[in-house]
Amino acid sequence: MMLSVLLALSLPYQPATDALCFKNADPALADAGIPILGKLGAKQGVCQGMAEVTAAFLENAKFAPDLPSTESEQEANTLIARLLAFHRNHARGLVMINGSKNLKEFCEKNKKQLMRAAILENAEIAAEQILPLLPEFFTVKKGNLRGLADQEQLATALSQLEASLKVGQYPLMLYYKHVVMVTGMKELISDSAREIQVTVYDSNRPDQVITHVFPLEMDGLPKLTNHLVWALR
Repeated sequence: MMLSVLLALSLPYQPATDALCFKNADPALADAGIPILGKLGAKQGVCQGMAEVTAAFLENAKFAPDLPSTESEQEANTLIARLLAFHRNHARGLVMINGSKNLKEFCEKNKKQLMRAAILENAEIAAEQILPLLPEFFTVKKGNLRGLADQEQLATALSQLEASLKVGQYPLMLYYKHVVMVTGMKELISDSAREIQVTVYDSNRPDQVITHVFPLEMDGLPKLTNHLVWALR
């Protein structure tokens, strides 16, 4: 069987170093300093907030472990805010993080600040991007695609994820009741099958690289056996 790769995009990501130091729905979110939203996040999770914060660091943070770290809590909050501003605006910048080798290490030193950022980003994304999708979101749930319109919608979402990856951005992908950060895409074709593989950072399983597979018709349209996903900023 001949196997060809039609598309291969991959941005740097290693679970051991590039994931946050806490999992989704961590009980400590309740004590992070955002009382109501923190308690809600400890029960229901802050997946889109965690994905957003992680993407912001991977896109624009430069770690300098040999330089002395002088960040106070306020300085750490300022660094996090600058990184998030770049990511939200689809801009590129360089934010120096002194005294840490990677995001995981910076998180271990500034866990509460990063938890607060994830909680607030989670609420913002929910209000601005997920709320408008709720009517469709709760209609389709985890069901298979319902016809050509759904197939085209899924194809558009996958194209949007691809476009973000091509310019070095880590996009967020929403599916039923969960959001993950996309780290790569690969399209494979053989004489009898075609599929797109999407690799992600999933805050429910931060120690792994998770792969979602989207089978395609031979003409490239997603098969009806797929579920809908949406591309977020």
